[in-house]
Amino acid sequence: MAVVGVSRGESCRQVARALACATSTVVSAVNRYRTGRRKALLDRRAANGEAKVDERFLAILSRVLAGTPEEVGWCRPT
Repeated sequence: MAVVGVSRGESCRQVARALACATSTVVSAVNRYRTGRRKALLDRRAANGEAKVDERFLAILSRVLAGTPEEVGWCRPT
């Protein structure tokens, strides 16, 4: 979206404001696109190793979110 906004003539600052992100994020995305085109915009974490979230983790997370803070060891509810 950052690249599209800038290609339409909006400034990096305007695009950042519209996307609720830092101007530097827009500048970085535009620079990556200019040097590597579409391929440079792919998620660079794709080859970042094994996924850390598995079914066991999701089950525990669901149980924690369904319960109360006190049930997982916190003294107060907030």
